Amino acid sequence: MFRPKFHITTKGFLQNSMLSFFNGEYHIFFLTPDNNKDKKANYHSWGHVRSKNLIHWKEDKIAIKPDKEYDKYGCWNGSVVVKNDIPYLFYTGINPESQCLAVGDKHFKNFEKYEQNPIIKNRPEELNITGFRDPYVWQDENKKWKMILGCGIHGLFGTHYSGGGILIYESDNLYSWEYKGVMFKKSLSEGGFYFETPNYCNLGDLDILMVSPNAPVVYWLGKFKNNFFESKTSAKRLDYGDCFYAPSLLNDKSNNRIIMSGWVSEASEDYKQKVFGSIALPKVISLKNNKILKIYPVPELTNLRKEIIFDNKKIINSQKNNLDFSESNTFELKLNIIESNCDKIIFNFCKNLLFDEYTSIIIDIKNSNFELNRSKSSIKDGSDLSLIETKISTSEFKLHMYFDMSVIEIFLNYEKIITTKIYPNADSKSFEIYSEGTDAKLDIKLWELDSYKIK
Repeated sequence: MFRPKFHITTKGFLQNSMLSFFNGEYHIFFLTPDNNKDKKANYHSWGHVRSKNLIHWKEDKIAIKPDKEYDKYGCWNGSVVVKNDIPYLFYTGINPESQCLAVGDKHFKNFEKYEQNPIIKNRPEELNITGFRDPYVWQDENKKWKMILGCGIHGLFGTHYSGGGILIYESDNLYSWEYKGVMFKKSLSEGGFYFETPNYCNLGDLDILMVSPNAPVVYWLGKFKNNFFESKTSAKRLDYGDCFYAPSLLNDKSNNRIIMSGWVSEASEDYKQKVFGSIALPKVISLKNNKILKIYPVPELTNLRKEIIFDNKKIINSQKNNLDFSESNTFELKLNIIESNCDKIIFNFCKNLLFDEYTSIIIDIKNSNFELNRSKSSIKDGSDLSLIETKISTSEFKLHMYFDMSVIEIFLNYEKIITTKIYPNADSKSFEIYSEGTDAKLDIKLWELDSYKIK
């Protein structure tokens, strides 16, 4: 009932995602128990799907399993690069944490673990660190291969407290790696206790470094030089919801864009909802004024649109305009404010006939605030339905939203994103929208969306 229709899921538990592109195909790897029976198991394998259009996917066999002594407690997060048409899969093996390599064939299949694994076994002796994980690999402009690892470093800045750190290694051949030092570090107050799933990419004038600090994902803009990342900004929150973690960046050179995906998590109390995680919609990121990210859904997602259900509407003060159609559990909404002096615009969706179950979007124009109110989102027990809010610019405000059975992904002015979940009943399908204070003229477009296909 709550399983998404156009977000990638599996029959069992799904966690994290790693992106790659080769020979006209996009590849997503993800963590999943191989047998899909123990949905809370930590002994992860790498699942694998591929696509030519980022919409419909083909499922491949499990890429790697925890079947060696050095990874018998799980094949955890990492990255994939291509060299001479051959994919190299880097991951953290658990027993204890070490960095490992598996090499596939030219068809992006049949991954074989390197016989001399682990390729990086020991932590730097001079550091007292927590965590040693999640290798992210890329090739620099000098054809050197770089690997960064996330950790927490004790004793940072002369205190006994730890903070997040990024270690950097270098290689000529992807097999032998040399430790080059601490690429980046931040105190507990600046970035968190430790960093997971580090990702790095060039965005033109500046570079981006993105981490998951066991808290909301953050990023810095800066410059990478001589194996050191100098931040030019403070830490910026990437997603303002409560379900997005472990993003993955892909330099899609064939289309001259940077694609980001990530993991849409399930809270532990939601396991009974039988969804167990999905992969976030792919997004294109770019730089705005060398200060913040612009974040858009990839244009390929327009191919999911079926008929347009609603187009253009003048909203009258306090008059609730119902926007009903039979299948409201998968939709795309685009809402632009054309003209308004009203105090608020309210959009209720997934509303039942008794109006005791619904989710509210509140655009507070007067106070430049956005709210996603989930206090009435589910009449079922066991879901975290806290209020999500963030400051926005309401001048020429743009809202772009996808809803997929239970997953909500929202773009605010294409500068902030919100990823979260709700669990409405099957009969909660109606919409209404209205303003408070005065009239508001809006451009509203609403599409029903098709399901993705996986084979």
